[in-house]
Amino acid sequence: KTFFIAFVALLLLRCSNKLEILAPYKESVAVYGLLNQNDTVQYIRVQRVFLGEGNAMSMAQNPDSCYYKPGELKVTLQRIKNGSQVSVDNPASSAMEIVLTEAYLQTQPGVFNSNQLLYKTKHALYEDSHYKLVIHSNKTGKDFSSSNVDLLGDFSTGLIYAQENSVLFYNPIQKAPLVPSNGGVVTCKFNSPVNAAVCGLTLRFYYTEYPGGSKYVDLGLGTQYLMSQQGGEMVDLTFSGDGMIHDIANAIQVNPNVNYRTPDSLHFILNGAGYDVSLYNQVTGSTSLSQSKPSYTNISGGVGVFSSRKEFSLSKKISDNSALRLAADPVT
Repeated sequence: KTFFIAFVALLLLRCSNKLEILAPYKESVAVYGLLNQNDTVQYIRVQRVFLGEGNAMSMAQNPDSCYYKPGELKVTLQRIKNGSQVSVDNPASSAMEIVLTEAYLQTQPGVFNSNQLLYKTKHALYEDSHYKLVIHSNKTGKDFSSSNVDLLGDFSTGLIYAQENSVLFYNPIQKAPLVPSNGGVVTCKFNSPVNAAVCGLTLRFYYTEYPGGSKYVDLGLGTQYLMSQQGGEMVDLTFSGDGMIHDIANAIQVNPNVNYRTPDSLHFILNGAGYDVSLYNQVTGSTSLSQSKPSYTNISGGVGVFSSRKEFSLSKKISDNSALRLAADPVT
């Protein structure tokens, strides 16, 4: 008994109550980039994944914590066609990769340091190909890469707004009924572009304040996740006229310094994004009873998402009836 008690006491003395909450350091990257072949410049954000003792919000403000130093990374794009890597030029040249250059952009203040190091290229992209992102650490030799990404086709068919049905709803004479006088619904539909997995629509409402000048507010009509990426799938974001009145009232607050306002025009902004964006948004936005938050990434050895997007926009004047409704409705 004496030996047993002494043995147990020795074990207790050898136990440590120190808890190591930080994992050993492992180099990883956080990547966010969406390619659009219609843009003149492509930007990709590549950051460090960091962990340390103390306040993570404070560490995010330190550029040494969240950004790589200039020259530490080589960031490239590969063009994949028919399952093989091909020249990034058309006609073909000996160049087999697009090397992105470093650029600092000053962003709005937020969680991360606002002087952000990004990687950019003005090289042309081609819709008939896939693109793969490859990141090489010049300091450690470690490589990170994305899955192959398809570029999106154009918004070219099926846009129906109100009672007008045309290829791209382009009729400079006819005005758009933003809020019908009878409080009914406004039909708002369009066909998805090829390779899009999620689409959305924003109405940018331009108005003028007196005094104050021209201003605008974005009114989101929502998003729709698609059943396939073949293109031509109907996206239906029809809205209620009465609901739009309340959305406008909530977005544009009463200002005692403004004598009156006049509605000017609408900017239709159609958006589409690729499969990985769709999956990323659905996974990270899901709710779960588990303590482990679900996550999705298509970055090998890292986190984040690399995919594609496309935007199409057009402008329309607001119909006279809608202007009268906005002026007369007690809500607005």
